[in-house]
Amino acid sequence: MIGLKKRIQELGCKVDVANAEMEEVKCIKETTEQELKGNELQLALNEASIQTLEARISIIQDEISSVGSQVEGLKVV
Repeated sequence: MIGLKKRIQELGCKVDVANAEMEEVKCIKETTEQELKGNELQLALNEASIQTLEARISIIQDEISSVGSQVEGLKVV
């Protein structure tokens, strides 16, 4: 009987340790998920910035081409 009580106490301690470890892992998981969401948001913002810059570059290239054509037109005259 005493042996069973001791075994129950040992198992209770192991359960307590396992529960503490599980809570720690849950916190790590939650932190990791929050970091992932932050990184996904940063990625979306970076992609939007890239698209904006690509559009600006395209407009500038069109303007350069237009000015180049005007310069060539003036050279002919």
